[in-house]
Parts: sequence; structure tokens; C-alpha cells
Amino acid sequence: MPVIAAEGPRERYAWSDGAGFGDVELLALVLGTGTASRSTRAIAAELLDTFGDLAGIAAAPVPALGRVHGVGPALAVRVHAACQLGRRARRRPGGPIRTPEQAWCHLRGPMAGLPSEELHGLYLDRAGRLRFHRRLTVGSAGFTIVDPAQVLGPALATGSPALLIAHNHPSGDPEPSEADLACTRRVAEAAAVVGVKLLDHLVIGAMGYVSLAERGLLPAWAEPSVPTTG
Repeated sequence: MPVIAAEGPRERYAWSDGAGFGDVELLALVLGTGTASRSTRAIAAELLDTFGDLAGIAAAPVPALGRVHGVGPALAVRVHAACQLGRRARRRPGGPIRTPEQAWCHLRGPMAGLPSEELHGLYLDRAGRLRFHRRLTVGSAGFTIVDPAQVLGPALATGSPALLIAHNHPSGDPEPSEADLACTRRVAEAAAVVGVKLLDHLVIGAMGYVSLAERGLLPAWAEPSVPTTG
């Protein structure tokens, strides 16, 4: 009678595409190897216990991951990189960005679960297509400092006629603060001076976003203009 080799988690994953795998099993596959005294499952379980859930792991910086017993610097980088790939996979590149919701669909992946406030900018061409996405500033868990020159510099350098900015609230509540409103007015005024249109400022929370254009702080979004020739 032929000997049938025991089916390991990698083999089960290969034919099931991960169906039925729990968080511990998936995280153990990402870790790949354990230590002489700890299995990958044990390390994965401790990671989840330490940070609460997968979202907590994704939000943790590399040094914090590395302090979990059995992880260390190399595996910490591997786990963090896997989480970063997951964020990027949620982006939706494609057609023009013409509504706050379309902007949020692009931003919610890279800005999900960030432990500190970050300010991001989306820079658009005249047809509303995304030219590039740039992280502009990183602040503390409570605030980030916004300099209009830092926001508008990339637009002027690349000839981008329109942009929108977004920042996250690590608390999870997207309701804008008075500082957020003041920042929006300051950037909008500076943008108007140099001939760049600030389309929106999104405040992103755990479950959604607030558009300050929809709140009436900025002019309503218009169809992107296409330059005429002749």
C-alpha cells in the first residue's frame, strides 16, 4: 500500500485558496518559520493576542512586531510587508476621480489603520485622472501640521491643475475638527492664488469619511475640464 504523506497547511491552502483558514493559520503561513522552541502557530497566536486582531497587527510598526517573542526583526518586516501589500491591493486605480467617493475608494486602502495622522495628496490632470499619490506629512496620534507650500509644491512642479487632500483620524471618528476646517481654508486660499484647484479635503475614519466639499467648505465638484485646441 502506498504511503500518503500528511497534508500540511501549505498544501491545504494551495487547493482551497485559503477557504476555511483562520487568522492564526493565515498568519502562520506568512511567518513561514518558527523557532527551535516555538511553532509558527504559537507565534501567530501571540501576535494576535498582543495586538488584538489583524487590524491591530497591520497598524503596528515594525519594531513593535519584532518585540513579540519568536518574531524578531526579519519576521517583523515580513509581516509588516504583507500588511502593506494588503493595503495596496485595496486601491482602485482606473478612470477619472470625479467624486469624493471615488477619491475615498483610492485612499481607504493605504490610509486604513494608520497609528498616526498622515496627510496625503492626490494630484490630477485636466481630465481628472490621477497623476500621482503622495504622502505629504506624518504627525502624532493626534494631529499633523499642514503647510500649504508642502501641499501645493508638487502640483506646481508637475503642472497639475487640481488636487485633493486627505488625512486620517486614528481615533476612527472622521468628524472634522476646527483645526481641520482652518487647514482647509488656508490651503484653498493659497491654491487659488497660484491657480490650482483644491477639489476636496477628506477626513478618513475607521468606517468612512467626511468630505469638506460636501459640507460646503469648498466649491462643489465640477466635471473636469478638457483643454480645447485650435
